[in-house]
Amino acid sequence: MVGGLRYDGNDNYGGSINPSLGVQQEITPALFLKLSAGTGFKAPDFKARYQVFVNPSANYMVVGNEVLRETLAKMEAANELSEVRDYVLQQVAGNLQAEKSVSFNASLTWKPASWFKLEAGGFYHDLHNQINSIQVATGIGNRLIFTYQNLPRSFNTGIETNFTFKPFSNLDVNGGYQYLVAKDRGVKDSILSGSYPWYKIRNNSTGETFDSRPYDYWGLENRSRHMVNLRVFYRWQKPGVGISFRANYRGRYPFGDANNNNFIDRFDQFVDGYWLLNFSAEKKFFNEHFIIKLTADNLLNYTDRLIPGQPGRIVLLGASYRWFKD
Repeated sequence: MVGGLRYDGNDNYGGSINPSLGVQQEITPALFLKLSAGTGFKAPDFKARYQVFVNPSANYMVVGNEVLRETLAKMEAANELSEVRDYVLQQVAGNLQAEKSVSFNASLTWKPASWFKLEAGGFYHDLHNQINSIQVATGIGNRLIFTYQNLPRSFNTGIETNFTFKPFSNLDVNGGYQYLVAKDRGVKDSILSGSYPWYKIRNNSTGETFDSRPYDYWGLENRSRHMVNLRVFYRWQKPGVGISFRANYRGRYPFGDANNNNFIDRFDQFVDGYWLLNFSAEKKFFNEHFIIKLTADNLLNYTDRLIPGQPGRIVLLGASYRWFKD
């Protein structure tokens, strides 16, 4: 058993004492059970409070919570806005609070041999005032304008598995999978109460509308249900060559509320699932003093206008020399 007590303090958002406890139990020499619980505290950072970011290629803008009113006022004076969601503006502007959480984790680790390990488990995080993005206005040219809000009651839960496989000394293979559900509890309550605008979902392509049901709620923006990663690394010791291959999959996830009913449903805007494949190789010379390395990221050259931070294919060739005593 391992316990801890941590204090997080912030000049603007106060402080919080956060305890934690972890337990590991050996069931058999090859099988271990791990349990943990703890609380957390996260103050809004500079980006959430003050940054104003514009992405022209994806046609959206993100405004920090504390500069939201003045930024929108300047844009309105310059006739750069076509819509302002006043109810959102009044609710969130200047009201961002620190995020607090209670987390529970449980996992089983199976290691039948030194060359193989498998870990599988589940997690549940209960969050108070979770910091999340929300659309607050629309600019000219249909530009979406977002800011940050607190979700009074939300949760993240799911399962994850990881493995490490070393069939022989020169080869390492590891990977993992995660299934995640992240939702705002307040959305379910609003749907059940029939509140406007949560009470309807709309297909913007056909104009059809339907009564909302709790199962119509997909979850929070920018969260994928499915994530997969795989890494293979081979060392060829005698000639000093190392080769690495990495594959990462991110499943489909919601980008924004397209039908303006204040929650994500199947008719909203989603980012398609995609793979990123990366490769690197290096060769060492002169007793590992001189190294040449080739790196190729995003081999498939995948891009999406809704993923502004994702560049296309990048190929780098570098060399380094290290001085040390043999």
